[in-house]
Amino acid sequence: MNAPLKLLRIIQWRQLKGVAGFFFRHPILFLSALPATWQCVSICDRKFGNTHHKDNKANAFRHALWNMLLVRNALLCCSNSMTSEAWAKELTDWHEDFSPNRDLARAMDLHNNQTGRLLYREKFGKKPVKNQQITQALLPLLKDAKKLKDSQMTMNHAPLQLLYLNT
Repeated sequence: MNAPLKLLRIIQWRQLKGVAGFFFRHPILFLSALPATWQCVSICDRKFGNTHHKDNKANAFRHALWNMLLVRNALLCCSNSMTSEAWAKELTDWHEDFSPNRDLARAMDLHNNQTGRLLYREKFGKKPVKNQQITQALLPLLKDAKKLKDSQMTMNHAPLQLLYLNT
């Protein structure tokens, strides 16, 4: 099943209302987020199979990748890196709110989301780049990912380090 259909199957009514709110507040940015989301899931499905849906290194990679793709696509619309990063943060923070996790998994996801946004800024700035360049920039962080034991650890790790819970 392709990524857009997978996404639509798991969205519930409450989530759909929240998504509609994002669309009406930021229609162009919201539309730029759809291909970023589909591309992220597609890349991770090819690279990791279904394992990226667990709290592991593949999941950490997916969260960072999604944020990088969101920033890149938003830059195509607004060309302001701070607006693009703020949009990606707003959307992914909201995503963590509407699909709640355990506290530790939430801390991990928020950290990895931030890592993706910061890595995009550091590596590419305002420049829109191809998916392959983004993936290649992110892969070295996957090798050095650290296992998270408690939510306080997110404060003690470098911002450009992926965190995960399970192997």
